[in-house]
Amino acid sequence: MEADARLESSLWVGSKRYLALLTGWHFSWTEADKKGRHRNTVSVPVAEVIG
Repeated sequence: MEADARLESSLWVGSKRYLALLTGWHFSWTEADKKGRHRNTVSVPVAEVIG
């Protein structure tokens, strides 16, 4: 039986806010504007981030 794991975090880089999300085997990086709307999401397999 495989358990689903989900890890979320947000951070500020300069004046931009980013949301990071790790689910299963994918890592997503999303830029959020000042009103919290999401834009410019990039999703890659975890193997590309680690290796």
